[in-house]
Amino acid sequence: MQKNIEKAVQQSPLANIKPAPPDRLMDCAKNLGELATLDMVINVCEMQMLWEMYSQRHASDGLKPVNGNAGAGSGAEDCQATGNTTN
Repeated sequence: MQKNIEKAVQQSPLANIKPAPPDRLMDCAKNLGELATLDMVINVCEMQMLWEMYSQRHASDGLKPVNGNAGAGSGAEDCQATGNTTN
């Protein structure tokens, strides 16, 4: 999963990496905490971008994270599977 996340972040155009909206900061913090338990570190803006990809996959503007979902990995895997690095 770490390689997928790193690759998705590297392949994404910089225009897609933007600050997380204030109402999503706590969601980003929760997801970043989950990644930290896996010794994976990315920044809040990167987390927001990956979470948006994951949410879009599930036809949502912003899913709420749940414990144990490590949603950023899923977003990165979506990016790798489809080649889609745009939002």
